[in-house]
Amino acid sequence: MMGTNISNAQFREFFDIASEKAAYYLLKKLKFEALGENKNRKYIIPAKLLLNVSD
Repeated sequence: MMGTNISNAQFREFFDIASEKAAYYLLKKLKFEALGENKNRKYIIPAKLLLNVSD
């Protein structure tokens, strides 16, 4: 599942969050950059987070 971007649904599944809106606000708060619109929207995982995962 780990790539350079993540969808709202993938984020919710990974963190076990039921609410789409809650996940959206968390992604915004975490400053994930959004690409696309509506159902096609993906969020870019910040490089500093990706580096921590690979350690």
